Amino acid sequence: NMFAETLLLGRVKNESKTISNSSDTEQPSSDKITKWIINWLSNKLPLDPDQIDPNQSVMSFGLDSIGAVELETEINNTFNINLFVGDFIENNSIKFLAEEGYKQTKL
Repeated sequence: NMFAETLLLGRVKNESKTISNSSDTEQPSSDKITKWIINWLSNKLPLDPDQIDPNQSVMSFGLDSIGAVELETEINNTFNINLFVGDFIENNSIKFLAEEGYKQTKL
């Protein structure tokens, strides 16, 4: 029927648009990952992004272990990388974590 064909055609167009958009996604830089972490922290903690120094560890801003696990999950899913909660708890700086994550995107 004409209605079903129109729906199917629209769905195919939308899917092909989504596919072409996803291939246009650029690789994240360590700078983008740093900014992402800063924004994530400012949304999770009562901090302004300008108060977050990327040379300090994520834990130094008051993030607890549950928050570190949430950060681990979200950053790994967002950038398709494998940082571990121990990386955050070991007091590595935000900048260091971003650089480690960026190295993984280039593999």
